[in-house]
Amino acid sequence: MNPLLPAGYELRRGGGLDRALLVQFMQRTYEELFPGQPIAHLAQTVDSHLSVETPLWWVSAPDRSTTAGLWIGNAIDQVSGDRHAHIFLLL
Repeated sequence: MNPLLPAGYELRRGGGLDRALLVQFMQRTYEELFPGQPIAHLAQTVDSHLSVETPLWWVSAPDRSTTAGLWIGNAIDQVSGDRHAHIFLLL
């Protein structure tokens, strides 16, 4: 049990096998935020960036359905060269 989540919810690490689910969530999110805009590039974005170095986390509800996700990575500041956290998607 995770004390940071409501009772019955679980946090699990995702991976490459979750590609289709990640693309589906991204498409839904972008369609909601940017109606009528092209979204075909999202699958390519996932293919380019999803790796063991860019963790994907899912929250599952008590009925085992996936209800939320977080996909994170790192970025490099182009001026200083410093690395910092980058959120690819929070849903």
